[in-house]
Amino acid sequence: MTWDCRTPASRAAAPARGRSRATSVESSVVHSGTDAVTVTGAGNGVQYTATGLSPDTTYTFGGYLRSGATGDPVYLGVKGYGGTETAVPVSSTQWTPVWITFTTGASSTSATVYMYKNSGTAQAWGDDFTLQPGS
Repeated sequence: MTWDCRTPASRAAAPARGRSRATSVESSVVHSGTDAVTVTGAGNGVQYTATGLSPDTTYTFGGYLRSGATGDPVYLGVKGYGGTETAVPVSSTQWTPVWITFTTGASSTSATVYMYKNSGTAQAWGDDFTLQPGS
């Protein structure tokens, strides 16, 4: 399963799954393709709940993040999969790959993946998100 903001279906799914007012799709700052997700200011982000996952299965969620200001982090994370929420901060102004490996719980068939800013005022970008089985 790939959640890629470059595809119309994924762009349409993102707001329905949870998007704050200060989140949009942008075409001027991208890792690849023509569009990326952009988030501005603290408390804003986008999330997607992937359903149809297999219980007791290892998955890898990843993508590329970029902060608008050094030291002003943006997070890539996963929660709601039957394990402990995990979030990885990126404070670099260069595109940075982030990969999170997690294993669904014994009865878990979904996971919520997200990009989020919890502090600062700088803009941040995310692109080329993917969620796949395996590590």
